[in-house]
Amino acid sequence: MNVMSDVLADDRPLRTFNVIDDYHSEGLGIEVDLLLPVFRVKAH
Repeated sequence: MNVMSDVLADDRPLRTFNVIDDYHSEGLGIEVDLLLPVFRVKAH
């Protein structure tokens, strides 16, 4: 699991929550949103 963040041109935060299988080098899922509250991350 990895969380990445950046800022859009209008200064709003952009966050991604990535689930990656390192053994198979495969992305299992990605969640992209302006806000990622903890209850959404825990659901994955």
